Order: sequence, then structure tokens, then C-alpha cells
Amino acid sequence: MTRYYSSWHINPALIPTNPEERMKLWHTLLERVKAEMKMGALTEWGISPSFNGYSIRDGDEKGIMAATSNWTPF
Repeated sequence: MTRYYSSWHINPALIPTNPEERMKLWHTLLERVKAEMKMGALTEWGISPSFNGYSIRDGDEKGIMAATSNWTPF
């Protein structure tokens, strides 16, 4: 099984300025992370105040690519 490390950056210019929209987006993101952590799909996930983050997941190449492509909207 392959362990996959992914680093990412959120573009602050694309974060909604409306507080309700921004919180809805953050909650959607975090609920997806929690669900994948609970399923065991993600083994680690983190974000810094500068909007940089990382994730680690285990799986085969096809499963990892399919799973990471689901995060494209974010």
C-alpha cells in the first residue's frame, strides 16, 4: 500500500468576504475532512493560519488519485 503526502494552499483572494458564506465553506470543508478521517481514508490532515496545509492518505495509486480529485472544488 502507498502512503501519499499532499501539500496545498488556499488562495485567500478566493475566500468569501461575507462571514456567513465563509463559515459555510469552512464547515463544508471540515465536514468532508472529518468524514474521510472517520472512514480511515485520511490518516492526517492539517492547516496553518497562512492557509497552507497537508494531508496523508494510504491506498493504491488509482484510489488515491480518485480521492484527491474529489477535492478539486476546494
